[in-house]
This record gives sequence, structure tokens and C-alpha cells, in this order.
Amino acid sequence: MSNPAEICEVACRGQIFRDWTSVSVTRSVDAAVTEFRLTVAELSKGGGWGALKLRPGDEVSIVLAGHKVAKGLIYVRQAALTGTSHAVMLQGASLTMELVIASHVAKGGQYKGYTFEQIANAVVQPFGISFQWANMPDEASKPFRDPQTFIGETAFQLLERLARQRGIKLHDDENGNLVGDDVKADSGTQTAMLEEGKNIVAINAMVQDLMQYSKIGAIGQQKGDDDIWGKDASEVKAEAENPAVKRHRPLMFLAEEPSSKKDLQARVDREVEERNWTAVQVQVVVQGWLKPDGGLWRVLDRVSLKSPSTIPTSDGRINLFVRSVTFSQTADAPGTITTLELCLRVPSQTGGTDAGSPNVLDSETKPAEPVT
Repeated sequence: MSNPAEICEVACRGQIFRDWTSVSVTRSVDAAVTEFRLTVAELSKGGGWGALKLRPGDEVSIVLAGHKVAKGLIYVRQAALTGTSHAVMLQGASLTMELVIASHVAKGGQYKGYTFEQIANAVVQPFGISFQWANMPDEASKPFRDPQTFIGETAFQLLERLARQRGIKLHDDENGNLVGDDVKADSGTQTAMLEEGKNIVAINAMVQDLMQYSKIGAIGQQKGDDDIWGKDASEVKAEAENPAVKRHRPLMFLAEEPSSKKDLQARVDREVEERNWTAVQVQVVVQGWLKPDGGLWRVLDRVSLKSPSTIPTSDGRINLFVRSVTFSQTADAPGTITTLELCLRVPSQTGGTDAGSPNVLDSETKPAEPVT
């Protein structure tokens, strides 16, 4: 009898398909799309899979070990036939893929005075999905003065461009909806303990400072009026310093949108946070699809890692968060595995860092006040 914790079920038009020979499902906090790839093989004589008619455009729900992980569409169906076997490969992505590949069309081309949530709901509604908050940044409730849309811009390009101005990260959830998250959100609680020699199948850790800067700043402009004029309109600046980088290594960029000083500071803070994520990158493989608490691994889960062989701290410990997760199962490897991409989170405004951050990475990274 099959182990329920190792079963992938695909539901489509009232049918449930199981017994896949390989499974791969990937979700990342850096992407608004969960991607999946499934294969099945059968003898050429026929059988239950001979009735498999899943095809591009079909909507499916994917359940791993009894937990729903994705709702999406099949984009590719590929079949191969030899003298003794017949194999079918299905490839697809969550419903949010439509936002990535389809152009945004809006009456009037602008959302003057709309908040990000209002814009997001208006943009995603025609695609049959919704926008939800996981963690809402402080600046997210502030309306945009006069955001513009551009011909040929996809729905996701529009939302991602505006999200950068409010410190918002966009990803999806298991129901195929678009989720807004705060890049600085940190619950402070750990969801799992991973330890070398106990529950880690394989680990690969990298520490680098190629993406770390002594100062990150942005320059922009905003529309002038009776209250905003002169340099306040034409020379908007914001910056954040990283005292952990002692040498001169500044990074400056132009704001993508007309921005106030507070808007631009939120944009800079997000840039700092994302670049801090690259300082420590760890890939961990664990057995099974489920966490110790019985749920599926999720992006932004906090993990306490102990690996003296790979982590250059005094005790080999570090607190990380899940940047991406891949659930997989193959015919040539017994059981199921989960591959976790872990990164260091150094909050740019809350002050303090994760205990045990290696070397220069355990210094605070605090944004400075906007430059006037």
C-alpha cells in the first residue's frame, strides 16, 4: 500500500490522477508563480493512464501528502512512445502565471489616488483570482498620487513596479491567488530546526558579499503643486547605509516611479533587504514533503540551522528563512524530498539581526533619514 505522505494527487474536471513517476513543484518568495512538472509512464498495452486527457489550458489542483500546494493551469503536454512504453509529461504553473504573460488593459490608463491593494484587485479581477495580504507594510495603505500604466506592460510588471515603491514582495498561495508580503516582516518565531547529522540529507552553503554595499541610494522626482515645489519636487533622494561594509562601495539608482521622500525610502529599504538576502545562501535537502509539525514547507518559514561543517560561526548555528521550496519525487530515488533555499534575513528597520550571523553580516543595517 502506498504511503499517504508520498502521494501526489492532481484533480481536474472531477477526476483524481495519482501514481506519477516523477513530481516537481517549486514556489519562491521571489516569484509570483508556482511551477510544476509531472510525468507518468504506462505499458504500451494500455491501462488506466490510457484515459489521461489532461491538456494545455486545463485547470488543475495539486495536493501533496494530503495538503493542497497549488492551483493552476497546464501549459505543456508532451507524450513519448517507444516499442514498450508510453510516457506523458505535464508542465504548468499557478493561476498567477496569467498575470506574468498577459498585458494589462485599463480604462484611462491610470489609477490616480488608488492604494496598492485597490490597484491590485482591479488588475487581477479579470483573471479570476484575488489579491490578499500576508503581511502589510506600513506604507502600503498610502494612495499613489498618479501612477501610470504603459502599453504592452504585463499585469505583473505593473504590480511589481508599484510594489517596489511600497516595500511589498509579491508571491502566490496554494489557491493560485496573488499575495502581498512585507519584505521586513519577521515573526521572530522558528517553525523548524534543521541539524547536520540528524534530519539533513544534503546541504550546500555559500557566504558572499558581492551584493553588499556600504550605501544604497536612489534619486527621483515627483509632480509639483502648491505644497511641493523646488528641490522637493525635482531632487527627491533617499539612502540607507550598511555599517557592516567598511570599504567604499556605493550603489545608486533612479526611481522607477515619481516618488515622495517616504516613498523613495521604502523603495531603498526594499533594495537593501533583498541584497542582504544574498549574503548567506544555503540549500538544504530534507526527507519528505512535510515539516515536523505535519504541514507542508512554506516560503518565509523561519528555520534554525545547525551545520558546523558549512556555517562559519562559532557553533555552526544560524537563523534563516525559506526563500524557495521545491517538492520532488523521482523514479530513481526512493520516497520524497524537499529542497529548501534558505537566506539570511537582516531587517533593515527593526534593528538587530539573526543571532549567529557570520562575521560582518551580524552588524545592523539601518536606513538613514531621506536626504534633503
